[in-house]
Amino acid sequence: MKELRKKYALLSVYNKDGIVEFAQDLIKWGDYNILSSGGTAKHLEDAGVLVTDIADLVKGSAILDHRVVTISREIAGGLLADRIKHLDEMADLGFVYIDLVCFDFYPLASAAADESLSKEEVVNKIDIGGPMNTLAGAKSGRIIVCNVEDREKVADWIMEKEPNREVFIDWLRYRAFSTISEYYGHAAKYFERKK
Repeated sequence: MKELRKKYALLSVYNKDGIVEFAQDLIKWGDYNILSSGGTAKHLEDAGVLVTDIADLVKGSAILDHRVVTISREIAGGLLADRIKHLDEMADLGFVYIDLVCFDFYPLASAAADESLSKEEVVNKIDIGGPMNTLAGAKSGRIIVCNVEDREKVADWIMEKEPNREVFIDWLRYRAFSTISEYYGHAAKYFERKK
């Protein structure tokens, strides 16, 4: 069996407060290789963090006015692959197994509540790639971070050598599913008002 030895963390966030420190902790305590995109990649690079831009991984940069960045077969495969069953296929495809995913989402709640914004402006704040990849990570039992306040908890847990892993992963899954449900609830309420 071919073995994928490196660990990868995919970081792509709207709120960049503390993301440099989080990436540094992942590298220091978890020996992670950092994957990132666009503004997050630049932010990390500017701070001296070694980053692989996912454009290199997916063989293309953001398209359609930046609407498609992290939506790709390579990223979905890296998040949905089974660590045991799919390693040979992943290696053959040249995909990396993504162990940790850290996304937060465009500020939809404030946009949906802002009566001065046009419908098009609100729709443009509906994040697709972040929630999609977070859901893929949650389904597959990856380490998922989709709330800024959870970054430090995850970094501390990794530093402590991941105690009670299954319980902690299930808590992160809860955080992911509940956060995404609430997030899209803002879109549902916005369009309900527009009826």
